[in-house]
Amino acid sequence: MSEVIEWLFECRKVFPKLDKFAIEGTYASLSYKLLGRMKGTAVSFTDIDAARLLLEGIADKKRSIKSENKFQIEVNQNLQKIEPPELRKQVVQHVLLHELMHIDYQDHVVSAKSYSRRKRKKFHTKEFEEKIHEKYNQIRKTQGLPEIPDAENVHLAVNKIASKFLK
Repeated sequence: MSEVIEWLFECRKVFPKLDKFAIEGTYASLSYKLLGRMKGTAVSFTDIDAARLLLEGIADKKRSIKSENKFQIEVNQNLQKIEPPELRKQVVQHVLLHELMHIDYQDHVVSAKSYSRRKRKKFHTKEFEEKIHEKYNQIRKTQGLPEIPDAENVHLAVNKIASKFLK
């Protein structure tokens, strides 16, 4: 079992709602601007009120988007170069938590909508980052590591370490 999958299982413990989803994790060749990304499929289908159409001649179409329960999280393969492994684990787990939070918030379903219907939604809000920080501290607690009080400092530290290897 690869280290990403192992760390993904540890991260999933703080997301009990995601137990029904099949989530894979791998290292992948990504742009130097990306630490990680989540791939999921959203299926859209159109439903029509057939009885009303045939009887009254009025078609009520309802377009709905539903998520499949399969996801893949890809982590930038350049993060494998981070030494020591304990530091790499902390950086990769922060990336995994970020992507798991997107799955939890069902952002892939929102982004599957037409642009005119989704442009008002911001994905990376202060609340989103605070939730990631909260989950990150929960994982650190289970590993016997001290909590980090400031979310912004964690974000800066992860980006500083990752930027050394993403060139």
